[in-house]
Amino acid sequence: NTATTSQLKLRNDFRMRLFTFFAGAELEIFINVPPFIFCSISVQYSQTIVVADFMGITTHSGITIGQNNGYAILDCESCGFIHVHPKPTIEQMQDIYPKEYYSSHYPGWIEKTLSEQEYWRIAFSRRFEVFEKQLPENRRRVLDVGCFLGLFLQAGKSRGWSVVGIEPSEQGVAHGRKNGLDVRHGFFEDFSEHELGKFDVINLSLTLEHVLDPISLIDKAHGLLSAGGLLCIEVPNDFSALQQGVKKVLDKDDYWLSAPHHLKYFN
Repeated sequence: NTATTSQLKLRNDFRMRLFTFFAGAELEIFINVPPFIFCSISVQYSQTIVVADFMGITTHSGITIGQNNGYAILDCESCGFIHVHPKPTIEQMQDIYPKEYYSSHYPGWIEKTLSEQEYWRIAFSRRFEVFEKQLPENRRRVLDVGCFLGLFLQAGKSRGWSVVGIEPSEQGVAHGRKNGLDVRHGFFEDFSEHELGKFDVINLSLTLEHVLDPISLIDKAHGLLSAGGLLCIEVPNDFSALQQGVKKVLDKDDYWLSAPHHLKYFN
């Protein structure tokens, strides 16, 4: 079923808010695919559920379009996002990410990523090349929110950038610090501008899908940018035509769902 008129209006309102937000700050956003393409979604569950007190909105309601690990995936008419229900508490998230995320939920992911270091070095170096074309040579301070093992920061540091990372996973923090990187342990929301300072680039790579309130996070990131700074956002393309095709041809389930780690689903 395609999105309703009200859903499209809500999502277009969100798009216009972002456009106005960034245009006023003279920012440029670098994307590989159009961020606001809405493909048709095959609705598997037709019941409507109501969620209270989420992202500053009193009531959320919409169609449940998936189920994963005991959570419903709600295509929300109230906020325009696709998000999990029920939402995990802050305390639950603090339990998941510091100790359990890579040891219990994604065992082997650290080893896999380290085996691919050369690929990531090339990919991240190309991203820094784009930044460097947009900024003067004296503008080389970057923050990576959710920096994992610090490979993005390493690529920047090798090019002469001043790098800072924030990472909730204790394993990720330890690996980054072992390689001489300035990695702060915790969630982005835990740190103030006084603690972090201003940045010429803020990288949000595969981060927004993990947070309860992406708009507030982007708002905070905007406040930490120097004048004319760059914000780089990357999110998964979920409920995409490719995923739907793989699901149909290979008779798979909704393999891209990952509740409660992925709280939001973008396409």
